[in-house]
Amino acid sequence: MHGGRYGEMYGASLRRKELIPRLTDLREIADTHAMAAWSAQHVGRYREAELHATAGIEHARGSDAGAYMHGLTWRVASRFMLADWDGALADQAEIERVAALDARELPASFSMRAYTTSALCHQLRGDDERAERYIDVSLRYFEQRPQLYGAGPTIATPPLALALAHRGRYDEALAVLPLAPRSGGAGLTYQVLCEVAPARDAWDETAALAAAARSEAAAGELLALPLFVDRLEGRAAAAAGNLEQAAVLLRRSAGGFAALGARWEEAWSRLLLGEALLPVQRGSAERELAAALATFEPLGSVREVERARAHLEGVSV
Repeated sequence: MHGGRYGEMYGASLRRKELIPRLTDLREIADTHAMAAWSAQHVGRYREAELHATAGIEHARGSDAGAYMHGLTWRVASRFMLADWDGALADQAEIERVAALDARELPASFSMRAYTTSALCHQLRGDDERAERYIDVSLRYFEQRPQLYGAGPTIATPPLALALAHRGRYDEALAVLPLAPRSGGAGLTYQVLCEVAPARDAWDETAALAAAARSEAAAGELLALPLFVDRLEGRAAAAAGNLEQAAVLLRRSAGGFAALGARWEEAWSRLLLGEALLPVQRGSAERELAAALATFEPLGSVREVERARAHLEGVSV
């Protein structure tokens, strides 16, 4: 895990799960499920991550609050990626209900990934007040733990960085994304950097960032990270006017995310694909935009809904 070798961790976690019928310690059983969810989530096996997390939650329910919250944390992460945002936020509410029984001021460390994911979810839904509350809690948590904050990439800061970037706070976003290749948080950090660079129009960073991210993905056997890189390179190609290459890369990104069940990510790639196709293939562009909108609307992904609708109205005119 600490070397970012999540493919190996995933395999080890599945072998560990084979021991469960012989185990009697409920906390050990719950931790086995949580580690399987952790590794599956990082690799990009989001459906499996949700199942593993749910199994851990059920084993720990009513017996071990820490293990219970740990399982909920990974289910928040997996449900968010699977575009079950209502389910993710319901799990976050349960985490906070249990955490309220604890006297500490800030959340437990193992639950921080859920808090930062919730910040991003509320930000995408346009709920600025709730997003800011989760951002504030997260920033205070890391600032009060200098041994973690800024020491290297963590599994909790990437969603926080993306939430900050969506608010236009790019310097702060990059500040919470220290990069150390072949580390536990490197893969997630590269995912977010692939989104933040285009938002900053930092196209000159594309080649080096894409190469480093693909190397990290190969080392960690990460299924999702190459799709973020495809999208980055597709956006760079579109910005450079190479629409044919942009379409190839963005279509590959969308199809890959669809296979992983990452429906919001798929829709985001389809929106960008539709935008790239508008000048050359209006019919195809309209289909991609409509498909993206069909995902964004029920999720309440505000800016993406507005962006897709604006293009579709322009196409129809």
